[in-house]
Amino acid sequence: MGLKEQGLRALAGVRGAMAAALGAAVMMIGTSAMAQQQVASYTFKGLKWGMGSADAQRALAAAGYKVTGQAMGKRKEFAIDRLHAVNAVIDRGKRVIAVGSYEGYPVTVEMAFGKNDQLNHVYIMSAYWNRTIPGARQIIAQAEKTVAALEKQYGPAKKRIDDRWPDTAYWGNAADGSTLSVHVRGINGFMFSPSYQTAMRIDFANPRFNNGAVAGVKMDLNSTGWSDGPIAPVGPAYAPAATTGRPSVSVDQSSQR
Repeated sequence: MGLKEQGLRALAGVRGAMAAALGAAVMMIGTSAMAQQQVASYTFKGLKWGMGSADAQRALAAAGYKVTGQAMGKRKEFAIDRLHAVNAVIDRGKRVIAVGSYEGYPVTVEMAFGKNDQLNHVYIMSAYWNRTIPGARQIIAQAEKTVAALEKQYGPAKKRIDDRWPDTAYWGNAADGSTLSVHVRGINGFMFSPSYQTAMRIDFANPRFNNGAVAGVKMDLNSTGWSDGPIAPVGPAYAPAATTGRPSVSVDQSSQR
């Protein structure tokens, strides 16, 4: 083969490599764009934002939940105040309360309809921690399983991981304005301290139906410990001692105390 033919072959190889690299870059950009696509809506069990309470009760019953009652006006609840939990008294207008199972764990579900009978918020509470180490391990496992299931459905969350498990997960605003977050918090900031309540709370909300507020959830996205997207496994989840004290984490989200 002459020098000319060798040069042409080498040039063709370079062009092929450049084309392959360009194709890979385009594919990566396309994959990244897909990963960053905005979720259309965050909804619980197919409930529609703005739907009336009667329709919501029927839909939730069809999903296997048992409606146990209704409430009006102010009601005490376990609320999120940045890195802490608080016992807040919040007026959500009309509420419908149900019980059932979520990701294999028993939960209580409260649906808020405001004063216009339009669904604006669904929050799900796990059973309160029973102040034992096995109870702490269970709520950690529940948080891990719940966040993983929601990430499978809605994509990677922004997570707060201080002790190798997510005590907070946040998915950002959907196209319709709805939000989704998961929190594990202790009252007065002492998560898993025997003398304080600790609980996990999941919030599906659409502030467009509640004067722009997500009542009961106030987040601090600038606090330490946040991780964007999934992280590599780093060993077993934190196994808390019964006496461990740690700071517990609106989007405002206006609570009345």
